[in-house]
Amino acid sequence: MNSNYQSSYLATQGDEIKQDCDFTGEEYQGWFDAYGRAIPESGRVSVITSVKENQKKYFLHVINVQPDDGGIFFCKGKKTVRMYKFFLRSKFFYDDYKHS
Repeated sequence: MNSNYQSSYLATQGDEIKQDCDFTGEEYQGWFDAYGRAIPESGRVSVITSVKENQKKYFLHVINVQPDDGGIFFCKGKKTVRMYKFFLRSKFFYDDYKHS
């Protein structure tokens, strides 16, 4: 299986993250956390499928980002894995940094 690091994000608590993932010519398996568990959908976390011109994209959408949302996430296809890192910036650190 090919692993392909895609990108990383720096978010602050309360932000919104929307990351897309697409596969051409292979079956989509889902979004998973660093331990290989499927990302559970909740009121703040959802997986959205979009189809445009016969190409499917699978979005991991997180609203009102919370401290425990940070981490490594994988979007898996049958043969390919794409990795995304989400870092959560501490509000206190960020506020101190902006004022220094």
